[in-house]
Amino acid sequence: MGVLYGTSPQLKLFALNASTGTVIWEFDPKAFLASEDIEFGMNQNRGVVLWENDDDNRVFVTLSHWLICINSKTGEAVSSFGDSGRASLKEGLGERSKNLHINSTTPGVLFEDLLIVCTRVSENAGAAPGHIRAFNVRTGEMAWTFYTIPQPGEFGADTWPEGSHEEAGGANSWSGMSIDRERGMVFVPTGSASFDFHGGNRHGENLFANCILALVARSDLVGEEAWPTQPIPVRPEPFARQRFDKEDATNISEVANKYVRGILENLRSDGQFIPPSLEGTVIFSGFDGGGEWGGASIDPSTGIMYVNGNEMAWVMTIVESRGGLDVVAGEANRLADYGESLYMGRCAFCHGPDLQGDPTGTFPNIQAVGERLQREAIGEAGNRMNVVLCEQLPN
Repeated sequence: MGVLYGTSPQLKLFALNASTGTVIWEFDPKAFLASEDIEFGMNQNRGVVLWENDDDNRVFVTLSHWLICINSKTGEAVSSFGDSGRASLKEGLGERSKNLHINSTTPGVLFEDLLIVCTRVSENAGAAPGHIRAFNVRTGEMAWTFYTIPQPGEFGADTWPEGSHEEAGGANSWSGMSIDRERGMVFVPTGSASFDFHGGNRHGENLFANCILALVARSDLVGEEAWPTQPIPVRPEPFARQRFDKEDATNISEVANKYVRGILENLRSDGQFIPPSLEGTVIFSGFDGGGEWGGASIDPSTGIMYVNGNEMAWVMTIVESRGGLDVVAGEANRLADYGESLYMGRCAFCHGPDLQGDPTGTFPNIQAVGERLQREAIGEAGNRMNVVLCEQLPN
């Protein structure tokens, strides 16, 4: 009998009769895990992994920072796996990572009796490292670790600042991996070391991280040193455009064309790998561009691969902010500086550094908001927006 395994919008794992759609069993990871073991906002899952070996068949699903092993026949947790059916994805990441954000929303890949997992970590400073780990599918024990931030004495450690293995984070794989079982090789795309958009704390080449740095320019941000080169793939040819210039501005109307060209005149738009800047840098095909989440499909009869090519220009601007509570001043000034620091770190991304919102109206102008709304109403509006954003987050 064919069986379909998957997860519901409520993140419940299920097994269905593939012919009739009849539910065979259902497993609720949130009920299985104690509430204190689930990080807030963990509401995404992109699939499961099925491992079959004679009569020992298992389904693996992730929630928050936990890898859970389920008997594919009964829908019950396999008690012999890890800690009564679960293994922590924080294992092998060091003591400091125990209190940091780590989760997995993308299925890992199987090689024999190993499950190689990807993880998502924070993109800000103070992130956990994104080391690649393999777990034994039978026992839940960690079989091996590849350090994307090299340890002292390892190859590539000299491309990071001294002590990075204890402080740096990111360089993780969150988008999925591919396995070549004949050669015993796993192909792992990694993201940037953190902080994503400023490299002042991670000078050097940062081997094993996918740092997006300048090919020709040098960064002019305080404390940052741009790496002089960036490898560029030559095959296959790009399926999405690689830069956005004034000639590419919309021509839907003369007014719209003039508006967009006027914005571009004050921004950097010099192609790929130009670092963020104080005046603003055009990122194209964008942080949501290229293949992004759409994935690819192959027609085996023709040998043709079809892929979505997203082109969504972004503008990345670095904004200077004051030191918050480190400012030595009167209590009123200290609180004002602290408030500005919080706003710049948490709110300016959407509402802008000048509180004027964004041009599309998605995020409103909040200048003098205290004169229009009471404190309670402001808090309620912020909570509603946070809920909407968490539901819309892609990863």
